Amino acid sequence: MSVPSKIHIHNIRYCKRLSEVALVLTMLMALVLQPVSLAAQDPTQEIVEALRAYGIAEAEVEILGEKVLIKYEQPLAESELSVLATWFYIMEVAAEKTPSARQVLIQTHFLDAPFVEISVKTEDVRAYLEGKLDPEQFLAKMGIKELRPPEQVIYDGLLAEGIAEASVTVAEDKVLVRYNQPHVESDQELLGLWCYILGLAVDAAPFVDSVVVQVCFGDEPEVVVTAGTDDIIAFISEDISTKEFLSRVSIERVAPPAPTPTPTQCEGDEPYLYVEDRIMGKTLEIPIIMCNAEDLANMDLDWSFDASVLKIINVTKGSLNEKALFNWNEVSAGKLKIAF
Repeated sequence: MSVPSKIHIHNIRYCKRLSEVALVLTMLMALVLQPVSLAAQDPTQEIVEALRAYGIAEAEVEILGEKVLIKYEQPLAESELSVLATWFYIMEVAAEKTPSARQVLIQTHFLDAPFVEISVKTEDVRAYLEGKLDPEQFLAKMGIKELRPPEQVIYDGLLAEGIAEASVTVAEDKVLVRYNQPHVESDQELLGLWCYILGLAVDAAPFVDSVVVQVCFGDEPEVVVTAGTDDIIAFISEDISTKEFLSRVSIERVAPPAPTPTPTQCEGDEPYLYVEDRIMGKTLEIPIIMCNAEDLANMDLDWSFDASVLKIINVTKGSLNEKALFNWNEVSAGKLKIAF
């Protein structure tokens, strides 16, 4: 594989184009910061009505001591900049309607699930509106915190790159990502994708020691990419070069597991699960067979095993759920949860 001179990681936290965002925020000043004419009333209701006028139909507003909390359902947006414009408008309205509040908290939800929390001091909002902070300084004072579970953050990031078939497990010491490699045009593009996944995993779960990426290439041997969290952060922060980073990354080829034997024909008419017997070895694949499963829409499975004997490496889809959304997680030692 050739070593690219630079691999760009497309992670919003590490690759914010502040100059571009700053320009857009400056342009938004003329569009967003318009006075809202409302009769004197409860400030929470004033904020709700201002947001409704902006196009946010349902929002919840609470004043919690010196904080004002706004929760709203984030609609599908055309771009990240349109989402930023909405956040900025909410901050301006909250700072205006609750002058005694010291902090503005915005919690966005998507499909009724918590998504992102944005926090900013009210004094910083006013300082920016008064021209005492430039856009880049103001953005640096905003806090953005993920509300999604780390597994969901990584999975959504993979979907954004066109990787639909993937499994993600976050344990105490490492993140394991397994996916089927789509077509790429060059080794450089492939390395760039792997580095993106490594950065995505550390961004979502910075508490782990390492990230392991298992890449499947159909019938060819799979590739296992392993990197330490400290090395990934050093690369993202540009403290080490691409060449130095790749010298610290382990890339090895592993032969794919033997094909699963054809399962025993199901018996009877009632639906039931069974697990085929296997002879213990270094690595083994254990099929979980669902018999007589007509019109099965979804299923949650909880499995227990002896963690001192077995270690879960991966769980993959079968023919029953090949077109379904699928996830698995080793919730604790010896406890495995599978859902589709």
